[in-house]
Amino acid sequence: MKIGLTGGIACGKSVVLEMFKEAGWHTLSADALVHELLDHDPEVIEAVISKFGVEVKASDASLNKKAIAKVVFADSQQREWLEGLLHPLVRKRWTSALDEEPDKNWVVEIPLLFEKKLEKDFDLVVCLSSSRENQLERLQSRGMNEADAEARIASQAPQAEKIEKSDFVLTNTGSLNFLRKQFQILIEGLERAKRNEAFQ
Repeated sequence: MKIGLTGGIACGKSVVLEMFKEAGWHTLSADALVHELLDHDPEVIEAVISKFGVEVKASDASLNKKAIAKVVFADSQQREWLEGLLHPLVRKRWTSALDEEPDKNWVVEIPLLFEKKLEKDFDLVVCLSSSRENQLERLQSRGMNEADAEARIASQAPQAEKIEKSDFVLTNTGSLNFLRKQFQILIEGLERAKRNEAFQ
C-alpha cells in the first residue's frame, strides 16, 4: 500500500510520519529529500546560486536555506522556479524507492501533494489539519516572525481544499495524545483493509 501524507505547514506531518515508522511502515519525506538536494547536489547548488546570487551561498559551499526562503516566499515567480527545479528531482527519488520495493507499505510525506497533482500516485491520501492559530504559534516557536509565517501559510492551498480531497483527515489540536488516538484508528482501519484484501 502507498499512502501520501499531506497537510498545511506546521500541522504535524513529521510527527505522524514518525508514528507510521514506529508502526512498521517504510517512510520518506519530500522535505528531507529537498534538503538533501540543496545540501549535496552540485548541479542544484550551482543552479540556485546562478539564479538567486551568491547571497544564498553558505560558508560550507552548500546553500543557506533561510536566505533562499526569504527570496522565494517574497516572490511567487521565484518560488515557482525553485519548485520547478526541485520537485521533478524529488519525485524521481521517491518513486524510485517505491518501485524498488513495491510490496512494502510506504508513506510519503509531501506538503504540496495536491498542488502538484500527485494524489493519483497513491492508494490513499491522509491529511493533517490544524487551526491557523496553532500553525502560526508553531511557526513562530521555530523562530519565524508573524509576517513570514503568514507568507508560508499563504503559499500553500487552503486547508479546506486539502481536507476535501483527502481520504482520511487527522486533526492536530496540539494534543499529542489526541493525535495518537486518531492515528491508531487509522492504522486499525488500514490493517483491516489489508486483511480483507488478502482474503479476496
